[in-house]
Amino acid sequence: MSPTYGWFMKVTHSYHASLVWSGSTGAGYRVYDRTHRVAMPPAVAELELSADPSFGGEDRQPNPEQLLLAAASSCQLLSFLALAARAGIDVVHYEDDAEAIMPSARDGMRITAIVLRPQIVVADGTGIDDVRDLVHTAHESCYIANSLTADVTVDPFIEHARQSTQAVRSRQRNGAGAMKDIELRLADQPGSLAAMALTLGEAGISVEGGGVFVADGTGIAHFLIADHQAATAADALRRADIEVVAVHDTVLARLRQDVPGQLGALCKRLADAGVNITTQYSDHQGQLVLLVDKAAHAQPVLDTWTTRHEPPG
Repeated sequence: MSPTYGWFMKVTHSYHASLVWSGSTGAGYRVYDRTHRVAMPPAVAELELSADPSFGGEDRQPNPEQLLLAAASSCQLLSFLALAARAGIDVVHYEDDAEAIMPSARDGMRITAIVLRPQIVVADGTGIDDVRDLVHTAHESCYIANSLTADVTVDPFIEHARQSTQAVRSRQRNGAGAMKDIELRLADQPGSLAAMALTLGEAGISVEGGGVFVADGTGIAHFLIADHQAATAADALRRADIEVVAVHDTVLARLRQDVPGQLGALCKRLADAGVNITTQYSDHQGQLVLLVDKAAHAQPVLDTWTTRHEPPG
C-alpha cells in the first residue's frame, strides 16, 4: 500500500510552540537581554534565540527573521524532494543560499522579499528542464511560501552529478571550499590588530591571507582561515572580546599575472552571471579570494575560468 501524504487529505493540521523569557526591562530599551528559549513539542531539542543585532540582540543566536527564512527554505526543499521522489527523479544533493530582505519603513517594518537559490545535483541522464519544472511546482505548493505576504522567488541552479564532481575536483585543485573568511570589527587604536593576531596565534590558527582597513572610525578586517579551524578561530576571538561579524564561505580563482586585464575580465564574467562581489583580496599563494552573494552561480564561472586561464606549471 502506497503511503498517504498529509497534503492530499482534508485535515486541519495544528502546530505548537512554547516560549520562555525572563529578565528585566526596567533599565530601558538598550540593556535588557533579548535571549529566550523556544520548545516545539513533540521535538525534544529547544532553540535559544535572540533579536537581530541591529535591534539589540546577539549574533551568536538565530533570530526570528532568520527562522522565517529558514522555514521558507526548508519547506521548498521538502516540497521539491517529495515531488522528485514521486516522479522517480533521483536527487543526490541540494543546498540553498537563501536571503530575506527587510527594508526600513515608517508604517511598519516587514520582510518584503525572500530569494531562495537552491543548488541541486541530480543523477546523470536526468532532464534538467524536468527538474526545473518540479522546483517551480514545489514552490507553488510550499506551505510556508503560501502563508507569507513577502514575495518569495526561487532561482535554482541544476547540474548533473558528473558535472558536480568535476567542479569539485576543479575547486580542490585551486583550494576552494577548503577556506573560510572571518570578518571582524577592530577598534581604531594601537594594539587592536596585535591583539587579534596574538589571539589567533595562541589558538594555533594560521592566517592564510587578508587585510584591514578603517571606515568611519572602525577597523574592518577580513582574514582567510582553513575551513576546519574557522569555528575554533571565531570562538577564541570572541573569548578575547574581539567582535566577529561573520564567518563567510569563499570562492577562489587564479589570475595570470603576466596578462593585463585578468581581474577586469573575471569580474565582468561574474557580473554577467548576476554575481555581486562584496569583498576581494589575495591569499599568500597569490590566489584571488572573493566573497560573493551567489556562490552557486559564481562557481561555474570560476570553474570555466580555471580551465581556460590556469597559469602554466
